[in-house]
Amino acid sequence: VPVHIRIGTPIPAPTSRKRADLDQATAACQEQINALLDQGLINGPAALPAAGQTALPPSP
Repeated sequence: VPVHIRIGTPIPAPTSRKRADLDQATAACQEQINALLDQGLINGPAALPAAGQTALPPSP
């Protein structure tokens, strides 16, 4: 079973537990998920990351 994993841009946590802030964070999550889905499946050379390229910053 092939597995495709993509890591998107980190989304900041909501600034409070107020409904408006939670709705804004939810919308940001939806946009990021849809953007990743729009990229489609990983095929060919894009399936293997280039040396030194990562989606996340290096750990300290």
